[in-house]
Amino acid sequence: MKRIISSLLILSAALCYASGFQTLRMAADSRTASMGFTATSLTSTGASAYYNPATAADAHHELMFSLQNWIQDVQSRFVGYSKGNGASGWGSYLYYSEIAEIQHRLNPTIDPIAIFSAYDLAFGLAYGHRITEDISLGVGAKLLYEKIYLNSAWGAAGDFGVTWSVIPGSFLLTGAVQNIGKASKHVNEATDLPLINRAGAAFKHAVPFGSMMISAEGIKEKDTPLHWGFGCELLFQDYLFIRGGYQTGYEDRSVSGGFGLKYSHYGFDYSYAPFESGLGDASHFTLRILW
Repeated sequence: MKRIISSLLILSAALCYASGFQTLRMAADSRTASMGFTATSLTSTGASAYYNPATAADAHHELMFSLQNWIQDVQSRFVGYSKGNGASGWGSYLYYSEIAEIQHRLNPTIDPIAIFSAYDLAFGLAYGHRITEDISLGVGAKLLYEKIYLNSAWGAAGDFGVTWSVIPGSFLLTGAVQNIGKASKHVNEATDLPLINRAGAAFKHAVPFGSMMISAEGIKEKDTPLHWGFGCELLFQDYLFIRGGYQTGYEDRSVSGGFGLKYSHYGFDYSYAPFESGLGDASHFTLRILW
């Protein structure tokens, strides 16, 4: 009976997961995942195009590879590239997530009828440009595909973002609207994209051992309450990062943490977030190559 209940729960989670392109709600890299998902003000990296296209103007020349092991055997893979020069920049990414070996049943039986997978795929491009000395605007476009069992759907969406350097190099305000678009139906069922509005801020200050960054962000999705994310990052001697975060308004998660290492043109980041209600935990690994 425990095996039957477990399989039904996983199948139910998979159906919810695939019906609304849930990959678009997940963090793409370890740094963001560890800092309370305060995404729009943190990224000047290979994930810039995914979170806030305006940050592409200040993005490093970077190639990013990220692997996430999420709850209920959900796994995701992210590859991102960015190149900016302080005046303008662009980025691209490919994001893939999958729930493997879902057991298909019509009745509560021990043996399933079939074993299948559910997966999402997103490919995007973004461009950011500094319109004044302190303000940057950005726009992005993405193609989407998802499949669960024998049914699939396609979608297309756009993103818009802005950054304002209130105090250059110290205090930043940001905003982004993600996933403005449409998707085809799953058979006869409409597939809605997760429209997400984000507004954030980040404050960076030098300290004796290196630097400290504090970030905060409000996240409002369609038909959901407002969530807040908070993050803190400590940089020691330009090679070791210690990070922590907190999210409000979620029943199954709140705290997160991680670390990062940087040496020469390479960086490695790790994040961990425990989930409640017996869902397990999530871990994220990211490799960065900088030029």
